[in-house]
Amino acid sequence: MSSPIETLEVTADIIDFRVIGVASFSNLAEIILERWGKLPDRWALPAFTASGPCFSNTLGAEVVPVKCWDGADRTLLDLISEIPKGCVDRNLSLVVDMRLPFINLDTIHIEDISTDQSGQACVCNPAVQEIISALITDAIKGIDRITAGGHLVSDIVLDCVDLWPMGASDEKIELTCFCQHCETKLASAGVDIEAFRRFPNPWNLCLRDSGTGVAHIDTVPTKDNEPAVEGLLRLSKMKGFLDVFRDSSSAQQKTLAKHLVRYVVARDRMTRAALAGIVQAIRKQCPEIHATVLVEGSDYDWTSGMFLSELDQDENFDELWFDPSSPRSMTSRRKNRMYMWRRSRYVLDAFFEYLDKSTDLFSRMSTGIANLAGADVTKMLEARRRQAMGHQIRGKVALMALPRDANRIGICVPAVSDAILEQVVHRAVPEHGLQTAQDLRVPRSSDRDA
Repeated sequence: MSSPIETLEVTADIIDFRVIGVASFSNLAEIILERWGKLPDRWALPAFTASGPCFSNTLGAEVVPVKCWDGADRTLLDLISEIPKGCVDRNLSLVVDMRLPFINLDTIHIEDISTDQSGQACVCNPAVQEIISALITDAIKGIDRITAGGHLVSDIVLDCVDLWPMGASDEKIELTCFCQHCETKLASAGVDIEAFRRFPNPWNLCLRDSGTGVAHIDTVPTKDNEPAVEGLLRLSKMKGFLDVFRDSSSAQQKTLAKHLVRYVVARDRMTRAALAGIVQAIRKQCPEIHATVLVEGSDYDWTSGMFLSELDQDENFDELWFDPSSPRSMTSRRKNRMYMWRRSRYVLDAFFEYLDKSTDLFSRMSTGIANLAGADVTKMLEARRRQAMGHQIRGKVALMALPRDANRIGICVPAVSDAILEQVVHRAVPEHGLQTAQDLRVPRSSDRDA
């Protein structure tokens, strides 16, 4: 029996430019060859660094060069020339971090139901859509110029695994986003927002505080008719989520279930509309570009805010990338590539996000990390690294277990290894360790005089 790898394109995904800081493209290609028995056919590069775009742009944003494996600073265009031969016309993907971590501005940040903000952009904010579409258009056109009119970039990949982060405390669920733009769209879709400001609320039917995160049910109906609502309540009861509603009547639970269905349907539609708006704006100047959406692959993905089945039917997008271990591992309309990591990019993105917060001066002084000693932050980084590597799907045998799918055109493989992530942490953390928030505190004049 021939291996499926022989008929599938392999895309090497550079999760974060700090990987390039410790390993060259050739090094990464060898890692993928060893793991999968095939060199990459394609490469996926981040469009941004954590500090900003690494290419000239019409918005006037500072160009942040990438510190590379050989100590040299390179822009995105410089890095293109370092990709091994074989990545030819239309073989490069640009991955878009929709969170825009380099813009520290409250007016574009997401808010939870209690109006507490988090430091990432809300994709439903028109300003965010304009910024992303302008920057990505500039990146594509810049790459086209250095390739003598060719089209090296085949597609943009919208990384949506954590558009709407959530948390929980004492059974109270905290979802995002409820900024003025999101609230307006939700209300116009008939969502009773006030129903979600009470406890327990409709989210508790499918979300629960697990102590270490949020346990969830991702099989949520798209209709609020009687059979669908009753099926949702049965599933919620079977999984123990109804315990918090012990004082509620059956009629009250059905009302809450209808509120929940209206919410997830509205969130799905407004999220897909926001992504479509970005894609359409880019295609006005780059009409041949394809659009890919990267999600975890759940039926309803709470942190992307979208139904996989609805994405599959949405003609604004050309491809879907998602985890092959998800319950729904096939598509009927859109082409797909299996992302060979459990939860797709979620845990890898989370690792690099925590690394950013751990080593960024502002975050070390103003966020929850400020309460931790430097040694504790370093230990947390090591734990996150181990967690991230523990989610990998490896080996050609795993491909043979996948159901046959005529729409599957390839796999996407994160270009990382345990040793690489160790080096990334080592490079980011000084030999003497991370300082505490007290060490980083700017001294008052009285302190200096003393």
